[in-house]
Amino acid sequence: MLVEKDNAYFLHATPYRENSLLVYLLTQKHGKVSFIVTGVKSANRGKTPYHNKTALLQPCRPIIINYRLKNGLSKLSEIEPQAANQLPDIKYFMLYQYVNELLLKLLPEQFADAGIFTAYKKFLAILCQDYPYFALRLMELSLIDYFDGLTGLYQQETLRHHVDKTKNYYLHRATGIAENPSNHSTATISGQQLSAFNYLVALYQQHLTDKQQEHLADNVTADARETLAKAAQPISSFFIAGLLGDKPLNTRYIYRQLRHRKLL
Repeated sequence: MLVEKDNAYFLHATPYRENSLLVYLLTQKHGKVSFIVTGVKSANRGKTPYHNKTALLQPCRPIIINYRLKNGLSKLSEIEPQAANQLPDIKYFMLYQYVNELLLKLLPEQFADAGIFTAYKKFLAILCQDYPYFALRLMELSLIDYFDGLTGLYQQETLRHHVDKTKNYYLHRATGIAENPSNHSTATISGQQLSAFNYLVALYQQHLTDKQQEHLADNVTADARETLAKAAQPISSFFIAGLLGDKPLNTRYIYRQLRHRKLL
């Protein structure tokens, strides 16, 4: 099937045979799509006419593509640049690479979801505003919502709206957030962490329709939202880990090594 003028973001590429690439893109119309790009290098290792096109495949840069969608590897035919208002600072390199790897590991092939694509655009936009925790939490919530649904994370509906910040609560892999411990409890969280997470869930659901962060109808400052997003990290990380299962993340390992060597 021929697809024209689809919006996309580059996720990853790996060499394939002598002069080709396997390219993974997040597209607006068909979700995650794997492509084969041939003729990247000529026999004498010089540049080919397609070289300038593949140079557009850069992290965080929006592109417009034409391609032939196939079962398995699709064929990428045209790549055009798309204007970007701003790009994230290089200091967030590991963060957006981590999100790209999450999408690669978790998303099924060619299963479009407009919410994921929109969330990714907003993740990059908020990252450009220097709010990394808030950007990452919204992206994680979009993935949790895509696979499990956010309302299903609570054993009791009341926990979405009434939280005692002085109490502890419990996380279960199978049944979600609970007020009381059980034999299946695998993590303990504070009421403050749960309250922060609930706030972000409500904010995320509003973000599905709002175009910009500034349009959010609440009285919390951007800096305060960033603080709440940081507090909610253990909960969102718990559910993301459940989605990943035993799939390793290379970016997480590299990040830990860099921190250990004090390079970050």
